[in-house]
Amino acid sequence: MTVEIVAPVEFQGNVIGAINQRKGTIIDTEVRDDEFTLTAEVALNDMFGYSSQLRGMTQGKGTFILFTQLSSGVDTDDQVNSQWNTRCTHQSCQMFRGRWSTHSGRNN
Repeated sequence: MTVEIVAPVEFQGNVIGAINQRKGTIIDTEVRDDEFTLTAEVALNDMFGYSSQLRGMTQGKGTFILFTQLSSGVDTDDQVNSQWNTRCTHQSCQMFRGRWSTHSGRNN
């Protein structure tokens, strides 16, 4: 997952250290006036408990956002629709094409 952290500049070393502890890969850092933004890739499992850690090491002044990324293994709507249409032979399934079917599950 991509994580974007914004915190005061005086805590930059602590924030970078915490991301490294969580096996993160730092992608970018940007310093503006009195705050910095850090962008990194960190596994979701390694991010549990980070909110409390960030709050503690930045005296409550740090924030972060997690961004999810779609996996190539996730079916797209078109793939799901075509799989549904080929599996079910019921008349309402044949008319499915983007609408929800209301049949009772019987193949008559």
